[in-house]
Amino acid sequence: MRLRNAVRGDLVSDVITCNSAIGALENCEQIQQALRHLTVVRDSDSVPNVMSYSTAISACTKLGRWQQAVDLLSVMGEGTVKPNVVSYNTTISACRKGEAWHRAIGLLVTMQREDVWPDVI
Repeated sequence: MRLRNAVRGDLVSDVITCNSAIGALENCEQIQQALRHLTVVRDSDSVPNVMSYSTAISACTKLGRWQQAVDLLSVMGEGTVKPNVVSYNTTISACRKGEAWHRAIGLLVTMQREDVWPDVI
């Protein structure tokens, strides 16, 4: 019940609840709701962290929405949340699945510029 209320926006959640809700929705293949929940949390008093965004990026990857994954990564970089290697790897994976190799290579360059070093995916 609490998860349903959090997703509807009736409950101002902390970042741990946010991450749990996004992850649970992703695992239940409720990708749109997971992304909507991230938006609700961003617009509330709670501040999503790198895990919140990375989980939402993972949801985009599962849905085959590489551009939306790239957009979320960009939003992270513009705000107070610095993308980490997981965020980049997940976004690169989304680009690979979408056959957007040019974007994947661009992300590798951005990682190095941002002092985030790639690992094996």
